[in-house]
Amino acid sequence: MAFDKRYVDSGILKIDGEKIKVYSTGGTYITINAGSDVRNANWAGNELIVHLANGKTRRYSYEGSYKTV
Repeated sequence: MAFDKRYVDSGILKIDGEKIKVYSTGGTYITINAGSDVRNANWAGNELIVHLANGKTRRYSYEGSYKTV
């Protein structure tokens, strides 16, 4: 699976503590719960790179799957 193209095309991310809201439009979004405070999140092509406060970095290919890099 992969993120829906409308989320990737929008490019809008909002960090809220341990959660990341990934927007497709102003009011439509999905929430990713990282389980640890998020320091930074940005798109790298179709994947979401998330830097956590504990020093770990995760690469999300879609909202339900990540790899620690």
